[in-house]
Amino acid sequence: MKKNIIAISFLLICSNLSAQGKWEWQNPYPHGSEIRNIFAFNPDSAIGLDLSGHAVVTENNSDWENIKNQSTINADIYRAHFVDINRGWMVGFDPMNGRGSVFKTVDGGRNWESKIRINTVLVSTHFLDANTGWAAGGNGQVLKTTDGGVNWTTHRCSGVQYLLDIYFVNAEIGYAAGSDGRIYKTINSGESWNLQNSGSNSWLWNIKFVDENNGYATGENSTILKTTDGGENWITLHSSAENVFFASSFLNADTGFVVGGGGLVIKTYDGGENWHIKKTGTFSTLWDISFTASGTGWAVGSGGTIINSTDFGETWTVQSRGTLAVLEAGHFSDMLNGCAVGHDGIIIKTTDGGEHWIEQESSTENALLALDFVDASTGWAVGQYGTILKTQDGGATWTPQVSTANKWLYDVDFVNATRGWTVGWNGTILKTEDGGENWTPQNSNTTWWLESVQFLDENRGWAVGLNGTILKTTDGGENWIQQNSGTWTHLTSVCFTHPDTGWVVGYNNSILKTEDGGSSWTPQSDFPFGDKIYRFNDYAFWDDAWHDVFFSDSKTGWIVGNYGNILKTRDGGVNWHYVYAGMQSHIRSVFFADSNNGWLFGDNGIILFTNEGELMQVKDFATQNAAVPEHISLLQNYPNPFNITTTIQFDLPSSGHVSLKLYNILGEEIETLVNSYQNAGNHTIHLNAENLSSGIYLYTLRMDGFSDTKKLILKK
Repeated sequence: MKKNIIAISFLLICSNLSAQGKWEWQNPYPHGSEIRNIFAFNPDSAIGLDLSGHAVVTENNSDWENIKNQSTINADIYRAHFVDINRGWMVGFDPMNGRGSVFKTVDGGRNWESKIRINTVLVSTHFLDANTGWAAGGNGQVLKTTDGGVNWTTHRCSGVQYLLDIYFVNAEIGYAAGSDGRIYKTINSGESWNLQNSGSNSWLWNIKFVDENNGYATGENSTILKTTDGGENWITLHSSAENVFFASSFLNADTGFVVGGGGLVIKTYDGGENWHIKKTGTFSTLWDISFTASGTGWAVGSGGTIINSTDFGETWTVQSRGTLAVLEAGHFSDMLNGCAVGHDGIIIKTTDGGEHWIEQESSTENALLALDFVDASTGWAVGQYGTILKTQDGGATWTPQVSTANKWLYDVDFVNATRGWTVGWNGTILKTEDGGENWTPQNSNTTWWLESVQFLDENRGWAVGLNGTILKTTDGGENWIQQNSGTWTHLTSVCFTHPDTGWVVGYNNSILKTEDGGSSWTPQSDFPFGDKIYRFNDYAFWDDAWHDVFFSDSKTGWIVGNYGNILKTRDGGVNWHYVYAGMQSHIRSVFFADSNNGWLFGDNGIILFTNEGELMQVKDFATQNAAVPEHISLLQNYPNPFNITTTIQFDLPSSGHVSLKLYNILGEEIETLVNSYQNAGNHTIHLNAENLSSGIYLYTLRMDGFSDTKKLILKK
């Protein structure tokens, strides 16, 4: 079971675990977040940066170390550039207030200093030395500094939505590439930019030059462009690989590499006339590649993937390790022994507190969605198509059980070695009284999917699921009674600490609490952060789904969800505080042994451990958002064009009634996004266009006579 109070005495304490602090990566190694940037300094040393601005470094071309970032980076980091192993810059976008940011480090990524914030996204950066550099991004904006980022001047490439990469050959000559195949050139250090004819309409993610004449640009639709005359003419090169090409690295005008989706690395020996696909040992998307002149190089990508070559890219070795499967649940029987389960039938086990995770044979490829142990030896896993597995040796071997239901099972809970329940599709509830040898259906009186179940004893239990469903039984499931949740949202997890006191979480940032056994439920949507009350839907780091709620005792609990969001309470849910884990992957499950020692499990195989339960200093968010905007404004959505989801921000100098509506190109209203009283400040709305067709749409903000409309483009 993913959600329960732990009544286990942890007698074994592992000294190397207790010495760690904050959140430590246990899987994948060395890092599980998407690594977007890599810089090779010499055959032994390289540094990579993930979407949160956290660094991984190697100094011996073998072992990688996670660098503890001492700074709060309130931005999604897209690109970075280092001029040496200590000094670097990174750029990104702060979704909380719609601002682009530039950060600088002088100690190899251990500390970052914010250098500038502007009203558009920043996507790329390039520095020639410690003083002179550029940053580029939305609306064709180009920033330049000549003092290492202390001061910046602003320039613009006209007619382009996004500049995705920028590269300077020397202090005067530079290039920028971006959306719709746009390539620009400057010969005066970025003061002015001229559009070149690329001959392509594909978005260009990368541009590199080996000298003033020879350059390459890569992007969507397997696009590789080449120029031999400084961009006067661009020709299209062809390879047998079909994918998005995100980055390139060239040793000279003839020899170079391109990386992209599906673990793709292609190499040319003849200036792009021919391209050769190299075996990389991974299918992860590769976002960046960097080589030294001596032939040692690295490529990095999704799930913390790191691959290395020491022979000019002829052969590649995967230096990262660990499963990248989605992990849905985890459980520890003591501080050393634990198991986790997930998609594709994955089961992994540790006997050293998570330092090493070993894959076990599950005999199934069905997704495993939940896990519960009653002691150190005996446990169950349930999942797709009625899969039920049982172990009696602590997870080393697993035996299939017959579930009598060929439906997805989302959760399992045992109160002892013989009696347990599992729930799933179409209101399915199964009960066993013989350790799972036989499972008997129970009448749930609902056809809504049930995603979570918890029993406090052999009689009292709850189950929750779609459409705001909350069920309660006081007779071991012989009768299930519908409780009024007060919501229609998708509920994902339930946790009771007492027969009267419990919590339920779900989509649309739903957090419900009861103090009368579920007879009534109260939404918890406002929480004190510092001196202010912030609403989830005003800020982008509160995405739309919580996946798990877990209490280790009556006072200490956690809630986890999408994009690395974590809440912690130390007073039984009176106050909840944001916990910073330093990554943006979806967290599916949380398990704590006590108030300090715990693990997170989620997408891309992530497992994080803490022995501090570290609270983030939320005052950083309060300070950043305390200033009231001087003017009302509606910002351009990002990304745009977009696929399925996009973010819309607007600023209010005063409180009042606000209307934000979505229209089609004919002016017909499609959806009302906001129609309520809103406080002064920066506001963020997430638009999910899953049910809309591709095309151009308009969104309009109205307040007290103010009206502004912007265009968004949906591409599916």
